[in-house]
Amino acid sequence: MTSLIEIFTHAPVWAYVVLALLVVLGIRQAFRRTVDPRLLAVIGVAMIAMSVDGVVGNFGLSATTLLAWAAGFAGATLLLARWLAPTGLRRMQQAGQRTRVEVAGSLLPLAMMLTLFSVKFALGAMKALQVPMLHAPAFVIAISVLCGLASGFFATRAWAVWRCARQAAPVQPTGAGATPAHLSIASPGR
Repeated sequence: MTSLIEIFTHAPVWAYVVLALLVVLGIRQAFRRTVDPRLLAVIGVAMIAMSVDGVVGNFGLSATTLLAWAAGFAGATLLLARWLAPTGLRRMQQAGQRTRVEVAGSLLPLAMMLTLFSVKFALGAMKALQVPMLHAPAFVIAISVLCGLASGFFATRAWAVWRCARQAAPVQPTGAGATPAHLSIASPGR
């Protein structure tokens, strides 16, 4: 039987580089910051691609895996859009610059990134070791749903920030005492 130490010592170096990048990116998201909505869209697309690649790469392109993934994705987007969408988003607009959005810090993105990485890493190890459970229908469905749920989190988050950035700015006062347009809006969908 292969030990965990052997699994970790035989993993490719690039896996640890990806892990380090995800940890740094996730920790940065733990703090309030101002972001370009396109950045969160890129992160969302990358996490969705990583999720789909993990499912299809390990279980194959089948209706079962895709439907289970889609069910998890849809469940997450419906649940998160209603109850867990980012709150406290603020649209930041200054003359001549792109619209940015201030986002509250959260460790949830880090947790979702590490979930997807861990699942993908574990599936790769199971595939290399030819673990029979990798082909069990219940396991395939459970992992596909889990990956879909994590992907749905990133899609919902990116959508909420994008919607915040696209909302029309109210007319700002001009003249003495005018301030830059810092708009605070409630969470989209509430």
